[in-house]
Amino acid sequence: MTFKAELQALKTSLIQQRDELTLQLGLAKLEARDEWHEVETKASHFMSKIDALGDEVAEDVSTATKQLGDDIKQAYEKLKTTLS
Repeated sequence: MTFKAELQALKTSLIQQRDELTLQLGLAKLEARDEWHEVETKASHFMSKIDALGDEVAEDVSTATKQLGDDIKQAYEKLKTTLS
């Protein structure tokens, strides 16, 4: 194989890899958008629960609400990492 043919083969390989990565990035953006909507739904639910809580709440309710808040925080961190 000549040097020019090797470079042409490398170019073809790079174009294929670039196209595959472009497609994967597009899909990742769609996945991130879907995940964002899911997390935002949970966040809205969480915030409305916080607003509805009185001063005295049952232990299980406050624990579940705290867990939901932690889950939302982790999901936001994952999305931030995904989009970085």
